[in-house]
Amino acid sequence: MKIKPYLLPLILIIISVVCIVRINIIEKNIDHVFLQLNKVENDLSVKYKSEQKVNKESDSLIMAPKFILKNQKDSNVGLDDLTKEKKKLLVFTREDCSYCEDYYPELNKFAKKYSTSFDVVVIKLDSNVKDTQKTLDEKKYYFEILKGNEKVFMDYHIQSTPTTYLLNKNNEIEMGAIVNNENELEEWIFQI
Repeated sequence: MKIKPYLLPLILIIISVVCIVRINIIEKNIDHVFLQLNKVENDLSVKYKSEQKVNKESDSLIMAPKFILKNQKDSNVGLDDLTKEKKKLLVFTREDCSYCEDYYPELNKFAKKYSTSFDVVVIKLDSNVKDTQKTLDEKKYYFEILKGNEKVFMDYHIQSTPTTYLLNKNNEIEMGAIVNNENELEEWIFQI
């Protein structure tokens, strides 16, 4: 059977549409798998934290790795530059992380609600100063965003995003976890 030349572009378009639909289905399935993995990892983290809470007083805490990163004003900000009067939440995110983007409004609610007790800082990998400033101006977030790099992510052993670390006033790591919303964040922090 010979295909008529005018049908060839139509056949190619149909094949392309089918491929795009299949790719979208695969992407949605991958997103679902990652969401489930994040929930399992969070459950394990909460369980681990609960087990460690029993012996917390006798354990010595680990100093958070120091860093110097650029903020939205292109100024250097180091761990030691952060407030010493409050506990700190370091939230590690990526530019291409849809879960992170969904988490920012939840994190912002927490940052507003507990601004007198916690300093919230997002360390975002693959970000740039101009886009970060634009995001902060548009969204009016109550937290600072620093431009992260591979070294800081390696120093903090970040394997998935968003990952949150709670630091005490002395910049010692109290705990780390993956949380997805304000309620999980409050539950996690206030059980310590």
